[in-house]
Amino acid sequence: MSKSHQKSTKSKRSKLQPIVLKASNIEELSTNVDKKPLSCTKNHSLSNAQLLEIYRYLKMTRSFDEKTVVMKRQSKVVGGVFSSLGQEATAVGTAFALETGDFICPLIRDIGAVLTKGILPRDIFAQYMAKRDAPSGAKDLQFHFADLDKGFIGPISHLGDMLPVLTGVLLAARMRKNV
Repeated sequence: MSKSHQKSTKSKRSKLQPIVLKASNIEELSTNVDKKPLSCTKNHSLSNAQLLEIYRYLKMTRSFDEKTVVMKRQSKVVGGVFSSLGQEATAVGTAFALETGDFICPLIRDIGAVLTKGILPRDIFAQYMAKRDAPSGAKDLQFHFADLDKGFIGPISHLGDMLPVLTGVLLAARMRKNV
């Protein structure tokens, strides 16, 4: 993260006050300072080009998901399919906010983050279909592979085991003075 980004984030955080949830302030929590519903807020720092790029990744994620479900029904997919239908924005938005050099280690329903980091749908489909030209050479399924150049660390089936892996990635980055 750049130092200017860290400073601006830090100053924004210091101004935030804790929210005490009471029945009387639930309506207040669902609105912003303009008293509009949060879903209508247009205050953001994204350009139109960035918004279109995010939309493209959202659409790509939805299309990928729908195609994968169809392929599973046609018995073209080896193993399970874990749909992220309706959860595209969390994965895409999170990955889009990262800076170059940041890593992700997505879980089974985070295909949007994988696509946003630049992994090609063709490579993921090859994984799902256990093709020889898949990134893992058909040795593993779904997106259980890595592309360190793109900041993508494939998930381990035992989710808790990812903590030491990511800790190691962070330690290595610090030792190389990349963080």
